[in-house]
Amino acid sequence: MATNKTKLRSDKPFSGIKVLLALVIGLLLGCAVAYFLKVLIDHSPADVNLRRLRLFYLMVISSGGLGGFAIETMRQLQSQATDPLYRAKNPSRGRGRK
Repeated sequence: MATNKTKLRSDKPFSGIKVLLALVIGLLLGCAVAYFLKVLIDHSPADVNLRRLRLFYLMVISSGGLGGFAIETMRQLQSQATDPLYRAKNPSRGRGRK
């Protein structure tokens, strides 16, 4: 019976700076979407409470930051996965096709 010894690869350590950079990029994209929505709402005939609008913009901006944070974190964690079953070739994914 063969033992499966898994160890983390040290050639690509987890980079917190990249995650923070992705967070900032996500926040900037969230700000752009929130500004677009602000212009859209300002030019509509709807009468919306200012406090609710600010909370809505905050939600849009924070969801952009959370999205960037999550995407970069998962990308780095997937690149460090050592489980051979996790690394199995899946022909239905886009990476294996040429």
